[in-house]
Amino acid sequence: MTAHIDAVLSEVPGWLSQPEESLRYEFARDWPATGNIVEIGSYQGRSTICLAFGVAERKTGYVLSVDIHTGSRERQPGKRAYHPETFCPKTSGIDTLPLLRADLARFEVAEIVQIRVMTSVAAAAMFTNRVRLLFIDPDHHVQSVGGSIRLEVSPRKRRLCHFA
Repeated sequence: MTAHIDAVLSEVPGWLSQPEESLRYEFARDWPATGNIVEIGSYQGRSTICLAFGVAERKTGYVLSVDIHTGSRERQPGKRAYHPETFCPKTSGIDTLPLLRADLARFEVAEIVQIRVMTSVAAAAMFTNRVRLLFIDPDHHVQSVGGSIRLEVSPRKRRLCHFA
């Protein structure tokens, strides 16, 4: 599976390193609790795909990917992490959803990932199934991170957070 993760790292933009993505894959595959995986903040799908690889190998469950897909502050035009391919002329803003869908299809995990275009707070209100792994990688500003962390989680859930 390392070769698959290396391919994701070389082809899908994102912040996380090979050891971090390998850990997500291993947790998705091996964490013993029942339920599905919730990912908050997907950007173009780097972590989403690694989580989905683990779910696919486990042969049960799915990844629920939650993101507003309008880009965090540092990914806006003129900012340090802006990528021109994320700009949508139709809306005159950032739209990462088409790129996420394309990446999920390219790595053949689209059927394992359920996409929700909404805030983490709105998504929390709809969680009705068991969550066995919660991966939080939101907009890296205090207001956004605070909203994501306040989501209620049980002690049996594994939480992975990335705040760069």
